[in-house]
Parts: sequence; C-alpha cells; structure tokens
Amino acid sequence: MENTLNISTESKDIDKPLYFIFSSTLTKIGRIIRVVTHNRYNHMSVAFDPNLTEMYSYARHKAAVPFDGGFVKETPLRFTLNQRKDIFIKLCALPLSEEEYNKVSEYIEHLKRHQSECLYNLFAAALHPLHKGIDIKDSYSCVGFASQLLILAGFLNSDKKSYEYTISDLERLLENNKIYEGKLSEYNHSGEWREESFFEPERFYIIAQKSVSHLIRLVYKAFIRG
Repeated sequence: MENTLNISTESKDIDKPLYFIFSSTLTKIGRIIRVVTHNRYNHMSVAFDPNLTEMYSYARHKAAVPFDGGFVKETPLRFTLNQRKDIFIKLCALPLSEEEYNKVSEYIEHLKRHQSECLYNLFAAALHPLHKGIDIKDSYSCVGFASQLLILAGFLNSDKKSYEYTISDLERLLENNKIYEGKLSEYNHSGEWREESFFEPERFYIIAQKSVSHLIRLVYKAFIRG
C-alpha cells in the first residue's frame, strides 16, 4: 500500500486541481461508520471548485431516506443536516495534468448522463471495514467513487478494485495535498451553498418503498444483469 501519492507538480497545469473533501457528517450512519472504522471522517466528496458550491459523491438522495442513494451533486449543507452544528472537514487539492483532468471530468459527465443507473453500492459500504465488496458498474460508496477517480487519473493501482481502499487509506495517500483541515464554519469560501429538496420530509411508506426498490435494483444489477 502506498503511503502518500508521489505527485510531481512539474509540467502540471495546477490551475486544474481536483479537490477531495473528507467530512464527519451528522447522520446516525455516519456516526456508526466513525465508531467502526475508528476514523474522524466518514464521508468523501470531490469538487473542481474550492468554494464547494458543487460537489459530487455517492450518497443518499434525500436526508429522510438513508438506503436510497446514488451519484449525487451536493453542498456542505448536507454534512450538517442543515442544523446549526459544526463539523470537521479536510480538503485536499490534487493537481492534474490536462489529460488526467479530462479523464476525470469525462467520467463525471458520463455519470451525470446515466444518473438513474448509478446506484449507491450498499454491499461495498457494508463490507468496507473488511476491504471487501462487490464490483458493480458505475455503483460505488463515497470512498469507492473517490478511489475510482484516482484510479482513472493513474494515481492508484488499477489492479485493485475501488472498494478495496478505505477512507483512512485515501487520507494517508492525500496527506501531502492537504490545504485545509478544521471546522466547516471556519472554511473561507465564496459563493452560496444551497440544497433545494434534500431536506424535504418523506412519509414512512415512501421511505420503505424507495429503500426496498434500491436494494432490488442493486441486486439485479450485481447478480442478474451483470
């Protein structure tokens, strides 16, 4: 396992970095993950802009429905569940060459176009502490998604599956690229963070319906359609 990424900024277009955001979210599942992994952070997102007005990750679609998720566009408001409580984040800026940047941005555009097929990989999340998982096309946990982008850009070993990397692995790998660590409220940014519908409540039967539907679709995609 690599200790840190061996990144040379020579001949790099450092005006095109990719930002990796580690966060300690206030969800119950987030707290459980931190206890199980003994890690300060439980969630990862990526962004092309240090203002974090548009981040990408694999997470729940609605705050009220934890087991229905996929590829999402999010802001840090989701981390705090729109509450007046502070959390800790870590921001790492990875300089990319033009070719690396294009590979990452093209893949994210692909996920946007096929968003309905990009399911949150519950199997990878459940087996995450064991470095195990099930490889399902375009379906990841948040850490698996971040790992896949690093694999695409050539910074991680493509012989390993994205689900084999843990959040602490990526923290260690990106340590030399850290540009901020501390309270979210103290992070200096411009632009407004908005979440239009994420916090809307859902009825219990809708929560159950969406959760069961997500699991059925994931099983079908993993074991039947392939």
